Amino acid sequence: MSSSTPTARPILSVAARDDLYGASRAALAIARHLSEFGLASSLVTPEAGPLAAAWSALAPTQVAPVGSARSLWSRATRGLQLRSTVAWAKSQDVRMIAAITLSAAPAARVIADGLGVPWVLHLRNIYSARGREAPYAKYGADHADLVLAASQHILDEYRTAGPRTAQPARVVLDGLELTPARPRSEARKELGLRGRAPILGTCGAVSPQKNTLFAASLLAELPGTQLVVLGDGAAPYSEEVRAVSGVLYQGFRNDAPALLSGLDVLLHPSNAEALGLAPLEAMAAGVPVIASNVGGLPEALGDGAVLLPPNDRQAWVAAVRRILEDEPFRSQLIARGLAQAQRMSARAAAERTAAAYRELLG
Repeated sequence: MSSSTPTARPILSVAARDDLYGASRAALAIARHLSEFGLASSLVTPEAGPLAAAWSALAPTQVAPVGSARSLWSRATRGLQLRSTVAWAKSQDVRMIAAITLSAAPAARVIADGLGVPWVLHLRNIYSARGREAPYAKYGADHADLVLAASQHILDEYRTAGPRTAQPARVVLDGLELTPARPRSEARKELGLRGRAPILGTCGAVSPQKNTLFAASLLAELPGTQLVVLGDGAAPYSEEVRAVSGVLYQGFRNDAPALLSGLDVLLHPSNAEALGLAPLEAMAAGVPVIASNVGGLPEALGDGAVLLPPNDRQAWVAAVRRILEDEPFRSQLIARGLAQAQRMSARAAAERTAAAYRELLG
């Protein structure tokens, strides 16, 4: 007598941009494990970029006009533009739609309405820090059947600045894929590092929100150290970072997580942060982390990192020196970081996400 595995219930994730920055990496990591919990997620994305390429190994993907649609004409004609996507999703027997970020919400809503199925909005970014009104109403966040926030900080912001409704909303922490780090020597060679100088690093967008220039400015008080910048951003801010003596500007790299093992310390001095996957990836690679005590970072990093006010130069310099000079402290911090990264694994995040999805599906 043979037994068979029940067919996974199909859902469709919607991405408003096709890249492999934090939010899309989190969604991809979770999607890789959903089948273990009876769900399978296909993807619709605005272009065939790196996210679609990675997701296609898991499930079908489709390119469609699901971007943030900034023009009035694009927003007005979205329903017509997505008719073929709705038909494709129907052929896949999709039971639920998931917008992986707020900017994907309008397209997710149109597809869900066309199918007559519920849709979920994932909030993975901070909007109050961008110097403008949070665009929750603009993107129709209040129409989602369920809102899942990647941290308590994000949920608190949404409840303060978002629509005043009785909409179901909860925290479902994102996680990361715990992949083996490259050997330190191999990572350093790939980064073009020579000699034994202490190597600090940042990973993520180069921007005022990420406070990359502050990290670079610490080099002036840490003679002999260098800063590897894994990420890119708009000028003139990125040019200011490049110009700092001792900065090794790598730009955006899809293989950045695998290269973190080449660092001696990861600096993450964000002025605002939703959750913070880059520091978790560094912790998983056995790299000590110093991060800001803002946003969702304390939730994500726990006691696995040194948490400091984002612009306290004296405290950051002292913390770097202690990690580089106090070997017992460094070893303890690495051990705590590895343990916290295990607790924030992608599989654990997928289990949490799948439970919320199944509750909505009934």
